[in-house]
Amino acid sequence: MVVISLMVIVGQANFCNASMPYSEMYLGGFTVGSSYSAMKKMYGEPVTDKDHAEDNYTCNYGDSVNVGYNRYTDEIQHIKISANNGWKTPAGLAVGMNISDALNMYGNPDYKKVGSSKSAYCYFYINQQGTIKHGFIILFDKDSGKILQLVLIGGNSMATFEDIYQSLIDRMIK
Repeated sequence: MVVISLMVIVGQANFCNASMPYSEMYLGGFTVGSSYSAMKKMYGEPVTDKDHAEDNYTCNYGDSVNVGYNRYTDEIQHIKISANNGWKTPAGLAVGMNISDALNMYGNPDYKKVGSSKSAYCYFYINQQGTIKHGFIILFDKDSGKILQLVLIGGNSMATFEDIYQSLIDRMIK
């Protein structure tokens, strides 16, 4: 029992050294928890809007921006960018840049996943209670080093990392 507890504490400590500040966990001026209505005011009506569950919707702005939101709380749940379309972090990281640019801006990631042709780096924002509140995933081509996707997603526990981030990253690198 002591060994298991120690493993959990050590595992969480690795994520508490997040190198990407919370102020950078924005894409196109919005973050997880931002108002979807405010996004629509800024960018207009999305091209598509789909109901995926009772309260969860996703919408697309063109072919390269996908946003998930809760229709009852009006809160953005994720933002995925897959082209150099002007959506970037406050420091200027965008799809199409080199992964070395991300490392220069934000330092080493909190989590890495290497695939055969693509790899993913993930940075976390962890609150004072040790809860992952935001994850920022950078998918890039291993050979060229070019960033293919930027994904900002919310979370509410270390279990979210196991359940969401790892499975999402596994799907992304395949």
